[in-house]
Amino acid sequence: FNGYHVNQLRRIGHLLVGEFGNAPHCSLIIVDIDQSVRSTYAQKREGATTGKNQKYGQNCLQWSVAFSQGEVIDQQLKEGYRHCIDDLKERYHSSKKILGRIDILRIDGGYLSADNLNFLKEQLFCTKAGTNLNCVKEGLKKATGHYWKKVNEHTKIFDCGLMDIFQEVSQQFRLILVKDQKQLKRRIPKNQRKQGKGYRSYRITYQEIIFAILTNLEGNSIDIYEFYKQRQTIENYFRDSYWSFETNKLPSQQFRANQSYLWFITIVQNALVWFKRQCLPDDWQSCSYQKIRDELINRKAIVSEKPGYIQINFSIYFKHKE
Repeated sequence: FNGYHVNQLRRIGHLLVGEFGNAPHCSLIIVDIDQSVRSTYAQKREGATTGKNQKYGQNCLQWSVAFSQGEVIDQQLKEGYRHCIDDLKERYHSSKKILGRIDILRIDGGYLSADNLNFLKEQLFCTKAGTNLNCVKEGLKKATGHYWKKVNEHTKIFDCGLMDIFQEVSQQFRLILVKDQKQLKRRIPKNQRKQGKGYRSYRITYQEIIFAILTNLEGNSIDIYEFYKQRQTIENYFRDSYWSFETNKLPSQQFRANQSYLWFITIVQNALVWFKRQCLPDDWQSCSYQKIRDELINRKAIVSEKPGYIQINFSIYFKHKE
């Protein structure tokens, strides 16, 4: 594989999105952009010599994905040293070229920088900001002694209004502070565990976390918070690709071959999304790729020829969609 083959697969993937995808035809186009680390698990691979996975300390590659309406619009495997801040403009322009426009952009806090904020001045967006920023520290001082809106049992928010984010950015953006609780599983020592049927080897505790949502969207702060939470769909995509297609184990030591492999996986996953949407009943829409393979594709089927069409009986438990 070389760059020519990668460009061929990218073109095929873009054409399929334009022909079968729902994202280009939506009245409101929402795009999520994120980057996931793919460790090389101590195997020497081209492009992974300088990047390190912070969680495991291993050589890694960076997988950048643009996602909309359950479909992968564009993706690219990058060298391990590439930071997501440098990749935002490329993914944004590529997705906008395929979709025609982008109404709202949702990105992770890793993309937050003065250069990217200047780049997104004319684009509606929302992103996450950590507590290490000066604007968030000022917002926390501003929120002291004021009433926080309660979203649910564990979450509260406070709308700080328009604030200066960076000195290099002249425009002000809206800052919404969020207090939430993170669930932690702590292992119980063996000598302290309660023996018996169904006993657990860990205990669940909660830790309070504070972060901020930075946006130029107008409206109710609670609605903006719930809207940003919907970005979890792209995290589910990374999880499904990890478990169903083993994208954590890249098959080749050649960088271009791994790029092509991920494009094959992307085309397959988009095809499964369209297959679920067009052919499967409602109770199958939220199922995983693994269930589709086990219950439909890898199962023996009976083909029945009917007047005017052919019916395929996958399973006695499967309800056909007219």
